[in-house]
Amino acid sequence: MRLLVVDDCSDMRYLLRLVLSREGHEVTETRSGSGAVETAAAVLPEVVIMDGLVPGMDGSEAVSGILRASPGCRVVMFSAVDPDSLDEQAEAAGAVAAVHKLSGPGAVIDLLERLPA
Repeated sequence: MRLLVVDDCSDMRYLLRLVLSREGHEVTETRSGSGAVETAAAVLPEVVIMDGLVPGMDGSEAVSGILRASPGCRVVMFSAVDPDSLDEQAEAAGAVAAVHKLSGPGAVIDLLERLPA
């Protein structure tokens, strides 16, 4: 699966890229909302795994831009904000799901396996 990881923390991007690549996914990464929109237009990811707090634009703006740049792509919010707030933020932004960062990369893998094609 073609994935785009969006997080301003280079360590988190590295960890997700490492774990997801080992699962056979093709992973591209960027650190900002504007970078996410540009990269989504270039690589047309199937799924974007995105922190809701990235530089350049808020999560809702970034998700809207990503979905315009890569129609059919699904966005999963991956953030450390309060879990209830994360679910609300993801729903409001148009994301298909949310995973709390404290759940770890394994939770992202589990979610990817459950996403409908």
